Amino acid sequence: MIMICTSCGYAEEQCLSEAWAAFNNSNYKFAMQSADKCISSFHLKAERDQATLVQRREPEPPTGAVSDQDKQKIFSRGVLNDVAAAYIVKGKSAEALDAKLHPKSIDYRALARAAYTEAKKLTYARVFDPKGYFWSPAEAASDRLAEIK
Repeated sequence: MIMICTSCGYAEEQCLSEAWAAFNNSNYKFAMQSADKCISSFHLKAERDQATLVQRREPEPPTGAVSDQDKQKIFSRGVLNDVAAAYIVKGKSAEALDAKLHPKSIDYRALARAAYTEAKKLTYARVFDPKGYFWSPAEAASDRLAEIK
């Protein structure tokens, strides 16, 4: 199940805030553009951060309600979190456009699959929902990939 933050509580990068806002207003093309801006600007750093955490054999952060210590650790990985969230916004937006636009000049389903495939790799990323819990973009992406095949 993908959780979509309706008033995303924490986004380090402005491009992600714009992507969430556009997505929540059903402006899917702009949401994808903003998500792509985040991805192109920060994906290399996010991938390096992920690789460093894997190399150090850090435990993956929890989901749900977390301790203050875990919350600070998660928030310290802002770029990693934002890039993973941007992939989710891009994937969900592409799915919405796939369902909405007929005929299609772009294979939005393929764009969604590609975005989810990338999000799935960022296993240390977490997204904060203003309701007070964290969710995993990698898990959400895996669920979506199983659904859209």
